[in-house]
Amino acid sequence: AADVAQAETSSEDALAQADRHLVQQDLDAAHELLSLLEGSAPVLWRRARLCESRAQEIKRREGVAKCRHSAAARAQLLEGLSHARAAIEADGDCGACHMWYACMLEATARFEGTRAEILAAVEIKKHFERAAELEPSDPWAKHYLGIWFFEVAGVSWTTRKLASALFAEPPTASMEQAIHELLAAERLAPDFSARNPLYLGRSYLQLGQKEEARTW
Repeated sequence: AADVAQAETSSEDALAQADRHLVQQDLDAAHELLSLLEGSAPVLWRRARLCESRAQEIKRREGVAKCRHSAAARAQLLEGLSHARAAIEADGDCGACHMWYACMLEATARFEGTRAEILAAVEIKKHFERAAELEPSDPWAKHYLGIWFFEVAGVSWTTRKLASALFAEPPTASMEQAIHELLAAERLAPDFSARNPLYLGRSYLQLGQKEEARTW
């Protein structure tokens, strides 16, 4: 029993160290550490996160505007999606697993085109909602859900017509829903992300509420 407890503590310490490497963008160190750990759900979603960070790093290094313009970045995102899917299969009650699966599904759908994005939208929302349900104190799930509402609410007329052709009931959203989730995230952890106030301001502007937008 003591050996099991020691192993669990050692694994938790390694995951905490991997998190620090990921935050600091020391991706090689994060990869080295995660590759030594067994493929449990906490390890797998972190591998997905690592792949997303590597895709962004490749995009910057190659000087391309989007990950879909880089074969290497696309490969990282597809690998990340595979890790995230395996994480959910390993533990369906892990909020971070659902959140990173939704993030990777969204990222890979983007480089497959508008039709793929529309088809993936419902599943992406479902997993962000599940993540928020499982981890009610985590601002990130609500943040990403808020961005989902913002982006779906702001799609073009052409995209709406395509969605109507693909779904009997296409996904819908409003800027009010986006604001609700983004504010909830901000209440959980004020200033946790520079992007959250940015999207709040943009959501208020879409509603013509300039005074509220300025507060963010």
